Amino acid sequence: MKKFLNLILLIITSVLLCNCTKDEVAATGIITGIVTNTNNVNISGASVTLNPLGITKATGSDGVYNFESVEPGTYTLIVNAEGYQSDKKTVTVYAGQTANADFTLGSSSGQASVSPLTLSFGPSVNQLAFEIKNNGNQPLQYSISNYPNYLTVSPSSAQIAAKGKQSVSVKVNRDLLGRESSTQLTVNIGNDSYTVSININSVDLTSKISVSPTTLNFGEAYNELQFTVRNIGTSGDLMWNIPTPTNKCLRVYPSTGITSIGGSTQVTVTLDRSMMDADITSAFINVATDGGSIPVTVTAIKATSGSGSEGGNTGNIAVKSGLMAYYTFDDGTANDITENELDATLINDPSFTTETASGRGKAVFFNSQKEQYMNIPYNPFKDITNYTITMWVKDFGYGSFVKIEEEKEDNPIFEFISVH
Repeated sequence: MKKFLNLILLIITSVLLCNCTKDEVAATGIITGIVTNTNNVNISGASVTLNPLGITKATGSDGVYNFESVEPGTYTLIVNAEGYQSDKKTVTVYAGQTANADFTLGSSSGQASVSPLTLSFGPSVNQLAFEIKNNGNQPLQYSISNYPNYLTVSPSSAQIAAKGKQSVSVKVNRDLLGRESSTQLTVNIGNDSYTVSININSVDLTSKISVSPTTLNFGEAYNELQFTVRNIGTSGDLMWNIPTPTNKCLRVYPSTGITSIGGSTQVTVTLDRSMMDADITSAFINVATDGGSIPVTVTAIKATSGSGSEGGNTGNIAVKSGLMAYYTFDDGTANDITENELDATLINDPSFTTETASGRGKAVFFNSQKEQYMNIPYNPFKDITNYTITMWVKDFGYGSFVKIEEEKEDNPIFEFISVH
């Protein structure tokens, strides 16, 4: 009898374990698809937003996007890409299955631009705004439609003068909302339409992600600035991504990242001034993570002739508070362009090359076999416990790259040694 009971218990336990394992595997589904244009060319860097979750992913070079571990249910996908009209689809996710949703985007006329394309209200913000800019030489009329009654949009329609812009306010009535939600509204301009995603939820992004600074002012001279993404949460790695900026002059690197608890990632924003038609009064770069996104505002002044913005990179990166030294090598020396004048000495005649990441200015080429390096005559980090070294590197082989040498207690040497 005892053996019989043990056998029954063993069978029941096996069934329960099998069922448990099966349910765990089949609990979620996947959404995937490819974004192309009307000529069947893949669109890289398109932003795909999954509502009501408010998660945004960017398409890869093959135009493909993926959302994994999605709970079963019905969702709305919204796709935006620079130079194309927005599109959206409804997709249903079943446990253990993959839902496919491909998009074909038609070209926009380019007569107008809308930014940002995502508004994240979080748990407490009740009013935000986006901007419509008329890029043409003629007035244009816009109207806004397809938004729920808990949103108030003003002005919902208006005429914008040539080369003018209009700020549109979006207010949330949380009494009518009653719960967290993600929705969208449609901006209609002639034959073009743009979809603005609206995320209203109980997730306080400021408790898990910090972005600083949230404004980048390129002024009339800077071509490159940075902001920092920090994981200030307590629940694991922070996954984030940055959809391709709607302003064609801006580029962002890296555009995706995984930042560990307590860690930070520096994001570089470059401005191609040759593509600027006018001043940038308010472009937006959105750092998206689960639950919404945090916008970084970008402004820039179109350089006038003779302003010194053309040719070379000297002075084109903002000297931030706490910056000790900055070396461009553009003048064939290792001089520090900051006011600290922490000039270095190039040892054993390293050469210079114009093969740089941006295609502008110069880079220094070190050959470790010839014992070439850059010598900073004293240790700027002597009384500092935390510091960051940022540089562009092209790797040619193996060897040391950066090291700190203590020749004498009062005269430490900081060396940059390239790999070759």
